[in-house]
Amino acid sequence: MPNTMTSVLKELIKYSCFFLLILVLFSGCANGVRRVASVPNNGDVADLNSDDIVLIMQHAGFTDEQILKQGTDLRNVIAMQGGAYIRIGKKVEAIFAVQPPDYIHVVSRITGANFTYNFKTGELK
Repeated sequence: MPNTMTSVLKELIKYSCFFLLILVLFSGCANGVRRVASVPNNGDVADLNSDDIVLIMQHAGFTDEQILKQGTDLRNVIAMQGGAYIRIGKKVEAIFAVQPPDYIHVVSRITGANFTYNFKTGELK
């Protein structure tokens, strides 16, 4: 009897571990992996405020939830590197790059938009 209980317990643990592994692997598939990373730029950076980030991300077609999740990272990368992209899953959704003297150039796959934002005046072109 103890041998049977041990083998049953081993099988239960094995299947539980397998089930947990499946849950972990597929938990990120619904929303995809989200990432903000730097892109090569000419060295120009911009210190954008939260209103600037919200405006350009909304204009690029990002949802409020996506702006909340990636907005801070986007702001930090632009402030330190001058250029960034946002990737969701395997697709780059948008590219942001500082263009002298006071512009952020944005290309969005979501909306197909290609625009510049003057972060001194707040004007979208």
